[in-house]
Amino acid sequence: MPVDVFDKEWKRIYDSVFTGRLVADRPFRRETWEVFFFPYGIYMEEDIFMSIGSAARQRGDDELVIWNAEVLIPEPGMIIPWRYQSLDQARCTVLGHFETHLFGRSASWGVVCSIHDFASLGCEPSVMEAVASTLGGRDAIRQTFLSYADKYAKEGWTIPDSVLKRIMQEVTGKPT
Repeated sequence: MPVDVFDKEWKRIYDSVFTGRLVADRPFRRETWEVFFFPYGIYMEEDIFMSIGSAARQRGDDELVIWNAEVLIPEPGMIIPWRYQSLDQARCTVLGHFETHLFGRSASWGVVCSIHDFASLGCEPSVMEAVASTLGGRDAIRQTFLSYADKYAKEGWTIPDSVLKRIMQEVTGKPT
């Protein structure tokens, strides 16, 4: 999707979901949104992608926008249907190499896919409840991410300390 199409059709929605900050800061415009973290960024597992997709479709989002949040390149985004194969094709483009933001027309959710191999979902309570219920509940989601973070920290996860501290504080609810 070219920048002019994004600016005309999607920028207002994007700006209502995201602050424009990258993952080192809280990237979601709505401070009241709960945030879940998931392993692997844009390479998230199929059950996670499909769970977010199912909840988003309940809000009327039959497609999602993937937008390069770091740099403007000639085609910095694309619109795809909620099919894992479509995500796989998108991440095999230049979008798989940058921090990307995923969102839909409803502006009720957003996903930040970090280059540091994690994704954060911020959304309205009804979307979060739908996602949590399909993935085993909030605690299961948190524990999955904490296990992932622990494993990768032991293997030398190359994530800036400031980012790691912020996300771990948000995941655990405790200052680090």
